[in-house]
Amino acid sequence: MKHSVLRLDGNSIVSDNSAKFGGGLSLEGSASVTLAGRSSMHGNTASQSGGGLAAWDNSSVTLIGASSVQHNMAVGGGGLFAADQAVISCTGCFIAHNTAKLSEACALYQKLRSQSLVKELSQEDSLMMEHLKRENPDCWPNTSAGGGGLFVLSKASVTLAAGSSVHGNVVVHGSGGGLYLVDHASLVLTGGSSVQGNTAPGGRGGGLAAWDSVNMTLTGASRVEHNTAGHGGGLFATNRTVVSCTGCSIAHNTAKLAEACALLKRLAENFVEEHVFNGTEEETSYKVRFLHQPMVRGLTKDKPQCPCPSLDDVSCLRDMHAEGGGLCAVGNASVTLAAGSRVQGNVAVNGTGGGLYLAGYFNWIDKPSVTLTGDSSVHGNTAACGGGVYATSGSLTLTGGSNVQGNVADRDGGGLYVSKSSGNRFFAYAGGAVSEASVLITQGSSVHNNTAGSGGGGLSLSRASVVVVGGSSVHSNSAPTGGGMYMSDANVTLADGSSVHGNKALRGPGGGMHVVEASQVAIRNQSTVVNNTF
Repeated sequence: MKHSVLRLDGNSIVSDNSAKFGGGLSLEGSASVTLAGRSSMHGNTASQSGGGLAAWDNSSVTLIGASSVQHNMAVGGGGLFAADQAVISCTGCFIAHNTAKLSEACALYQKLRSQSLVKELSQEDSLMMEHLKRENPDCWPNTSAGGGGLFVLSKASVTLAAGSSVHGNVVVHGSGGGLYLVDHASLVLTGGSSVQGNTAPGGRGGGLAAWDSVNMTLTGASRVEHNTAGHGGGLFATNRTVVSCTGCSIAHNTAKLAEACALLKRLAENFVEEHVFNGTEEETSYKVRFLHQPMVRGLTKDKPQCPCPSLDDVSCLRDMHAEGGGLCAVGNASVTLAAGSRVQGNVAVNGTGGGLYLAGYFNWIDKPSVTLTGDSSVHGNTAACGGGVYATSGSLTLTGGSNVQGNVADRDGGGLYVSKSSGNRFFAYAGGAVSEASVLITQGSSVHNNTAGSGGGGLSLSRASVVVVGGSSVHSNSAPTGGGMYMSDANVTLADGSSVHGNKALRGPGGGMHVVEASQVAIRNQSTVVNNTF
């Protein structure tokens, strides 16, 4: 549909259609469509993009008056697909229960391709893989699905306003359960709108996933809640993506491995000290870097077939930990949480960074930055390490009375776990230099009432630096050792009337600070370490 204007009103329905692009409707050439008066697009299918609707080339889509896009399916953008400066405006609408997934043939091709990276395929499987690639040429570029609800790319933009909702969408073997944004796309979520209850099982960004210079603005009491993914239960941002969250909530999201991956992790851990890869030293080194974790040495000549379906997806082998229950900021992503924004009640199941996860990407230059300001908080989150925040690269700034409070870590770093990382977490096989993480706590901000099961109730630091200034504090935290801080080869500065007080070491040393292995502590300008107990 080119240069046309279409309006659907009065409970109009577009349903049960199919196409390669835009199962229900396809727009291009500055065409426009408006859905109003409870009109809906449902039950449509696209073999490529835009199960309900695809918009290209400056086209516009307007959804108002409780209109909906639901129960559609495609590889990219189960509900809606927008590209090439297309504009989607959603006011009081909902985009719900759509699915993005590969076709069965492409899913089988990707399964075999993933297996071929870690073991030699049988002749039968090799022939099947070649047959699938030949008969289904779209399977090669479409290595994964994206955007259960919406897929937005190439300078396209989406605005969700006035209580609009993106909920209950799913991406299978891909990223962005609710929305997937790529390549200078933009999103505005405002007016109490929400992204909730979406899933990307084992993937990235249960609610939102953003790659490559994306701009995301969350304001006006908008919410990202109750979403689930392997990495970034609520939101995953990387590669020059900018996220601005003003008075928003990122809450009750979950990062957890897919069931098969969790099983592979348990099996591999049992073999870690007993086996090595079968192959040359160079091949072994490459595979270990590619799979990232030494534990995968359990996949050996003695155990060539993992007795679980986790080899379906190479990401299952690469990603052995759930990360960022609330938000993952990776590479040079930039995140600002302002005006009382909340990252709360999120969980990284047996993983790291219950609230926030920060990590490098490709090299030491690509470092994320996260700033909390204006009484914003990370509170009530849970993880194995870094209950509130887990950072191996980049910078975290708490300013303007912001806080990290009431978080729980099963092991280290109830509030924050901060450690220098060697290499690149997400693509370890690409190499990478040492990447450092740093924390600045200023302007009356605080880390308080956090709990760890091992070391560092407030902060656990390893080869990292922390500066606490401007009357800020680390207080009322607890852990078996290092109630306030646990430091290993770390640098800590307290200045300008800041304090470490009221912390407790439950069984070991260091009520306020437990300092080991060449750490350095500077206490200046009327700062104090007082009233801590052990």
